[in-house]
Amino acid sequence: RLSSRNIDIKNEDLDASIKLKLDIPINGSSPFLSLAASFKDGHGSNISRYVPYKIMPKIAIDWIDRSLKGGELLSGNTVFHGRFADFPFKKREGKFELYADTRNVTIDYAPQWPSLKKINMELEFLNQGLTVTGHSGKILTSDIFAVEARIKDLAGHPAIANIIGKIKGPTQDKLDFLRIVPELKKNFEDSLTEVSMNGQSLLQLDLSIPLSKNPRYETKTKGNITLVDNSINIRGALGQIWSNLDGRIYF
Repeated sequence: RLSSRNIDIKNEDLDASIKLKLDIPINGSSPFLSLAASFKDGHGSNISRYVPYKIMPKIAIDWIDRSLKGGELLSGNTVFHGRFADFPFKKREGKFELYADTRNVTIDYAPQWPSLKKINMELEFLNQGLTVTGHSGKILTSDIFAVEARIKDLAGHPAIANIIGKIKGPTQDKLDFLRIVPELKKNFEDSLTEVSMNGQSLLQLDLSIPLSKNPRYETKTKGNITLVDNSINIRGALGQIWSNLDGRIYF
């Protein structure tokens, strides 16, 4: 048995205080770890170093490493209580929880999608799941004022990220979004090539994104754009064809 009531760690990533007990059975069965830690003043992009990556699915660690960039890790805590062999505790044989409060993080959540920037958010790992709750940030030039991403099972085949969000800003951003996102551009790129819009709008978005390639699963996208006092322009001879436009676009 290895135990300690107080281990203080300070490195380039964060300051941490840890209490732990580790039992390693002499019969070769799975070790049992009871750990509680708190941390502060860290780098948000290095959060994967402090999750149990050796017993987490590689796809989950790769997504965290690829998706979370920069930012500040203000504070957080983690608990691990159970046998390594039982992780991620799908049957509640133990508990793994990690909470982190971060600021100014960039999230590249899916290839070729516009990044979320300057995100102020909380991350919470609970057993096999991950929830990210964002309160403010930027996408293109628009303001994000509510976003939540949930991965119900990081060990899923594939793991699927469900993301809902509200974005407010220039309507032209929304058109650019429809033309940039691979799963949407095939439907909108040709019809929107010559179209531009002036005015402000609210985008409500609901995404389901597989984190690894699987022919049985595709990215699913739905949402709507609420327009307030917008104008529509067609490049070329037509020019402005509609002004003072209010309404809602569904996709």
